[in-house]
Amino acid sequence: MDLVSRIKLLMLACVSPFALWLAWGELSVALSERAPTKIAAASFANDYHDERWLEVIGRVAVEHARHETTKNGRYITAPVVANDWTAKNPVHVLVTWGPLSSPEVSNWPSEVAELTSVRGMLRSGLAPKSELDFGGLEMGEPLVRLNEGGEPNLWGSVFMALLFALGALASGGFVVSELRARRVPDGA
Repeated sequence: MDLVSRIKLLMLACVSPFALWLAWGELSVALSERAPTKIAAASFANDYHDERWLEVIGRVAVEHARHETTKNGRYITAPVVANDWTAKNPVHVLVTWGPLSSPEVSNWPSEVAELTSVRGMLRSGLAPKSELDFGGLEMGEPLVRLNEGGEPNLWGSVFMALLFALGALASGGFVVSELRARRVPDGA
């Protein structure tokens, strides 16, 4: 086996288990959370117990929304808070909408001002401090970040889990056969 093939095999062997872990996480949510967990923003700190698919009941704090343009499009992130919330209270839920077109960005404040709840999937990974800067608002514990409108994809996660499991098995098989070929002399 030449060097390039070994590097490709090593990459497959390293990436497959990680990708399988990600796909398994999505699959476990799709199987265990058949509907979004409804939690009121007013009692979020007490009622949230690590669910990943949520419907947060409250208002979107449009006045504290942050707009961001990336290479993938335009996004808006805003706190979802209790109806009687003030800026002196901590924020527990941040929701991101996007990618949005220019007309969607223009219409966004009036559309979300009428919402009484927001549904979405938990965003994975740690948030950089820049994503948590909302002009001095205090971020409470727990703090969750949701992608608006997201929901678990059962069949997509099953497909991805199977695909990466096969990749992990194939790379393991290639490694084992390569090790056997090195141990057994030619003609044996």
